Amino acid sequence: LSNAGKYGPDGPCEVNVLADRDGDDIVVQVLDDGTNFPTADRHHLFDLFFRASAPARLKPGAGIGLYVTRILVEAMDGRVWAAEREGGGSAFGFTLPILTVAGEPESA
Repeated sequence: LSNAGKYGPDGPCEVNVLADRDGDDIVVQVLDDGTNFPTADRHHLFDLFFRASAPARLKPGAGIGLYVTRILVEAMDGRVWAAEREGGGSAFGFTLPILTVAGEPESA
């Protein structure tokens, strides 16, 4: 969420958080209408110390946040992704498996 505001346009930026169930997974997405990240950077956004190309590089940061997110999500058997949104903006998301506790009923 903080990256959506940090790397968005100078001024108001709309940010939406969506959560939904997809089979045995929970899917969470953060959508913004700010500036897209460069396409060439997409496959490196979750790498340790990676900073996107200018102008995003001019913003303060160490390139750790998305890396830590990836490590935590993957440790829970999930996955992360980033995509450009049609018409502008970015979508960052993750999936996590839904775990049920033995003896607890599943809710619909």
